[in-house]
Amino acid sequence: MKQFTLKTRIMLSNFLRNGFTYRELKARIGFAMSSISVDMNNNGGKATYDGYEAESESCIRKKFRCKRKKLDISPGLKKYVIEQLRKDLFPEQISGIGYGL
Repeated sequence: MKQFTLKTRIMLSNFLRNGFTYRELKARIGFAMSSISVDMNNNGGKATYDGYEAESESCIRKKFRCKRKKLDISPGLKKYVIEQLRKDLFPEQISGIGYGL
């Protein structure tokens, strides 16, 4: 999946300042118009979009994004894993990684 980088965000902010349309932005930076719109709306809007600020805000959002753990979602799986760990099995053995399972 292609993601915006600092370089593409700076290009986007420069093109916006020069009055490029969404279609022109799409052609210049290679992202879908909807992706461009979402990034702009998440980072100040079309009128105030700044590439450096957008990159900074994006990094902050990524850092604090909450990720749910599989063991928290599935109580049955958590119970199974704990039982197997108590039997002194390694996590790789429990998951079947590298054991042809």
